[in-house]
Amino acid sequence: MSSNTIYEELCVEASKLVGPGDYKPGEDNLFDMGFHSLTILFLVSHIRERYHVGLEVRDVFERPSLTQLAEEVTRRRDLAE
Repeated sequence: MSSNTIYEELCVEASKLVGPGDYKPGEDNLFDMGFHSLTILFLVSHIRERYHVGLEVRDVFERPSLTQLAEEVTRRRDLAE
């Protein structure tokens, strides 16, 4: 699964958590989109369950955009294979 596909899926999940938006790579900072601590926890839980990667909440603070998270999920999945 490519990081583009993961990005698209994360955009769908973001829409469920904070409402629909016009998400564009490079302009997709989670905190600017309205995420807060509870929605971050839901997103991390979704990522762990869906992609089977050990993502932590601190990873979101280090990579606070959907683009960066998709790239990190892809990197971790590639390492696990």
